[in-house]
Amino acid sequence: MVGAVDFLSVPRISSPHNAQTPAVPTNRIAITITTSGQRRRTMRSGVYHAGSARHDGGVRPSLLPVLALSLGLAAVCVLGGAADAAKPKRYHIDLIEVTASAGLPPESADVIPLATAEWKKTLDTHPQMATLDGAPDGKANAKAFKKWLTKKKIAGAYRMNVEITSYEETLEDKDPSVNQDKRFIVRLELRTFGETFPERIMGFAAEGSATIKLDVGKKLRPADRTFAIKSAVEGAVADAMTASLTKLSLPPPPPVKKPKK
Repeated sequence: MVGAVDFLSVPRISSPHNAQTPAVPTNRIAITITTSGQRRRTMRSGVYHAGSARHDGGVRPSLLPVLALSLGLAAVCVLGGAADAAKPKRYHIDLIEVTASAGLPPESADVIPLATAEWKKTLDTHPQMATLDGAPDGKANAKAFKKWLTKKKIAGAYRMNVEITSYEETLEDKDPSVNQDKRFIVRLELRTFGETFPERIMGFAAEGSATIKLDVGKKLRPADRTFAIKSAVEGAVADAMTASLTKLSLPPPPPVKKPKK
């Protein structure tokens, strides 16, 4: 784990209980999500102020506007090139399936449909994801397909499998000396495996995780459990998506040189 995000407590009324449950504004639900994503970076740049104006005896006044225009155009070109270089690459990723590792508790079966839906939503809405609408058949004509990807400025097409590698849910007492309130905890870990398309070559592998702690009162209700699992899935999927894109952005490893005979 390299990062942690603490969410503000939200009122009890925001919990997904059924409509008959009376609202109790004084109660709070504490939610904590801990992910293994990268630390957030803050870019800082210096601000430069021009000094007092002065006349340069070596430059004729009539040339100053021309020089200023030339320098301005050069600055625009440099800044435009830097912006293009910093623009994140786009990819296409198809989700094949979400599975669970052998040996996980039976409760992990409830995670699979939620994780599948969350991955599909993420791949459909992420700004770095691109569709293949109008693309030629990659299996029938791989060369034309790759040419189309280049034309559309799509860095690559991948097929991805997701595996739930660890799952745990526990219900514990918050503080028996004060009251009988419970806390429901969900811990989830998953990993992605992506291969290139149409060729089936290993493309990337990454991991994501999340931990949710939910105050549920004196007993755990089905709606509270579903809410906690869904929140853990959202955190783990977002974490794994970030890690996968980071892996894809890395330059390919240098080719292995064959030893001379």
